[in-house]
Amino acid sequence: MRFPIFRALFCLSFFALLNDNDTFSVKFGSGDKGNFLAATILHEGVHIDQGNAWLNGGESSIADINHYFREQQAWNLEGSVARALGMNSLAPHGGGKDFQVWNKGWKAADVETMRAKGVGNILNYMNLKPTDTDTYSSEHQHKDQ
Repeated sequence: MRFPIFRALFCLSFFALLNDNDTFSVKFGSGDKGNFLAATILHEGVHIDQGNAWLNGGESSIADINHYFREQQAWNLEGSVARALGMNSLAPHGGGKDFQVWNKGWKAADVETMRAKGVGNILNYMNLKPTDTDTYSSEHQHKDQ
């Protein structure tokens, strides 16, 4: 089974896909550039790292996490990178203020709270829940099985 790991919720121009042969396919849109593209590449790299951790650890690996936690990790890190890159703000394509994972105008004391709110809204929009059962082992068969 192929499992897509979608990056952008309003525009599916970016994604990482764990293929049946345990390799990855990654697609990036042609319209983005600069820091937004760098943050997007990082986000997809997180998914590749997550997939490799599971592939290397096996079916019962601690890395056998569901889509909710994979996206939560990737969006949190992407928000941190957007801040480090000096971006004014970052949200998915087409997402408004409620979906921001970084905004330069946030007070330092509010950054983690506001990022968690944005990530939560993204995950809700994607209809993902912490109790979902869509782990790697439930979606993907290793090539050697």
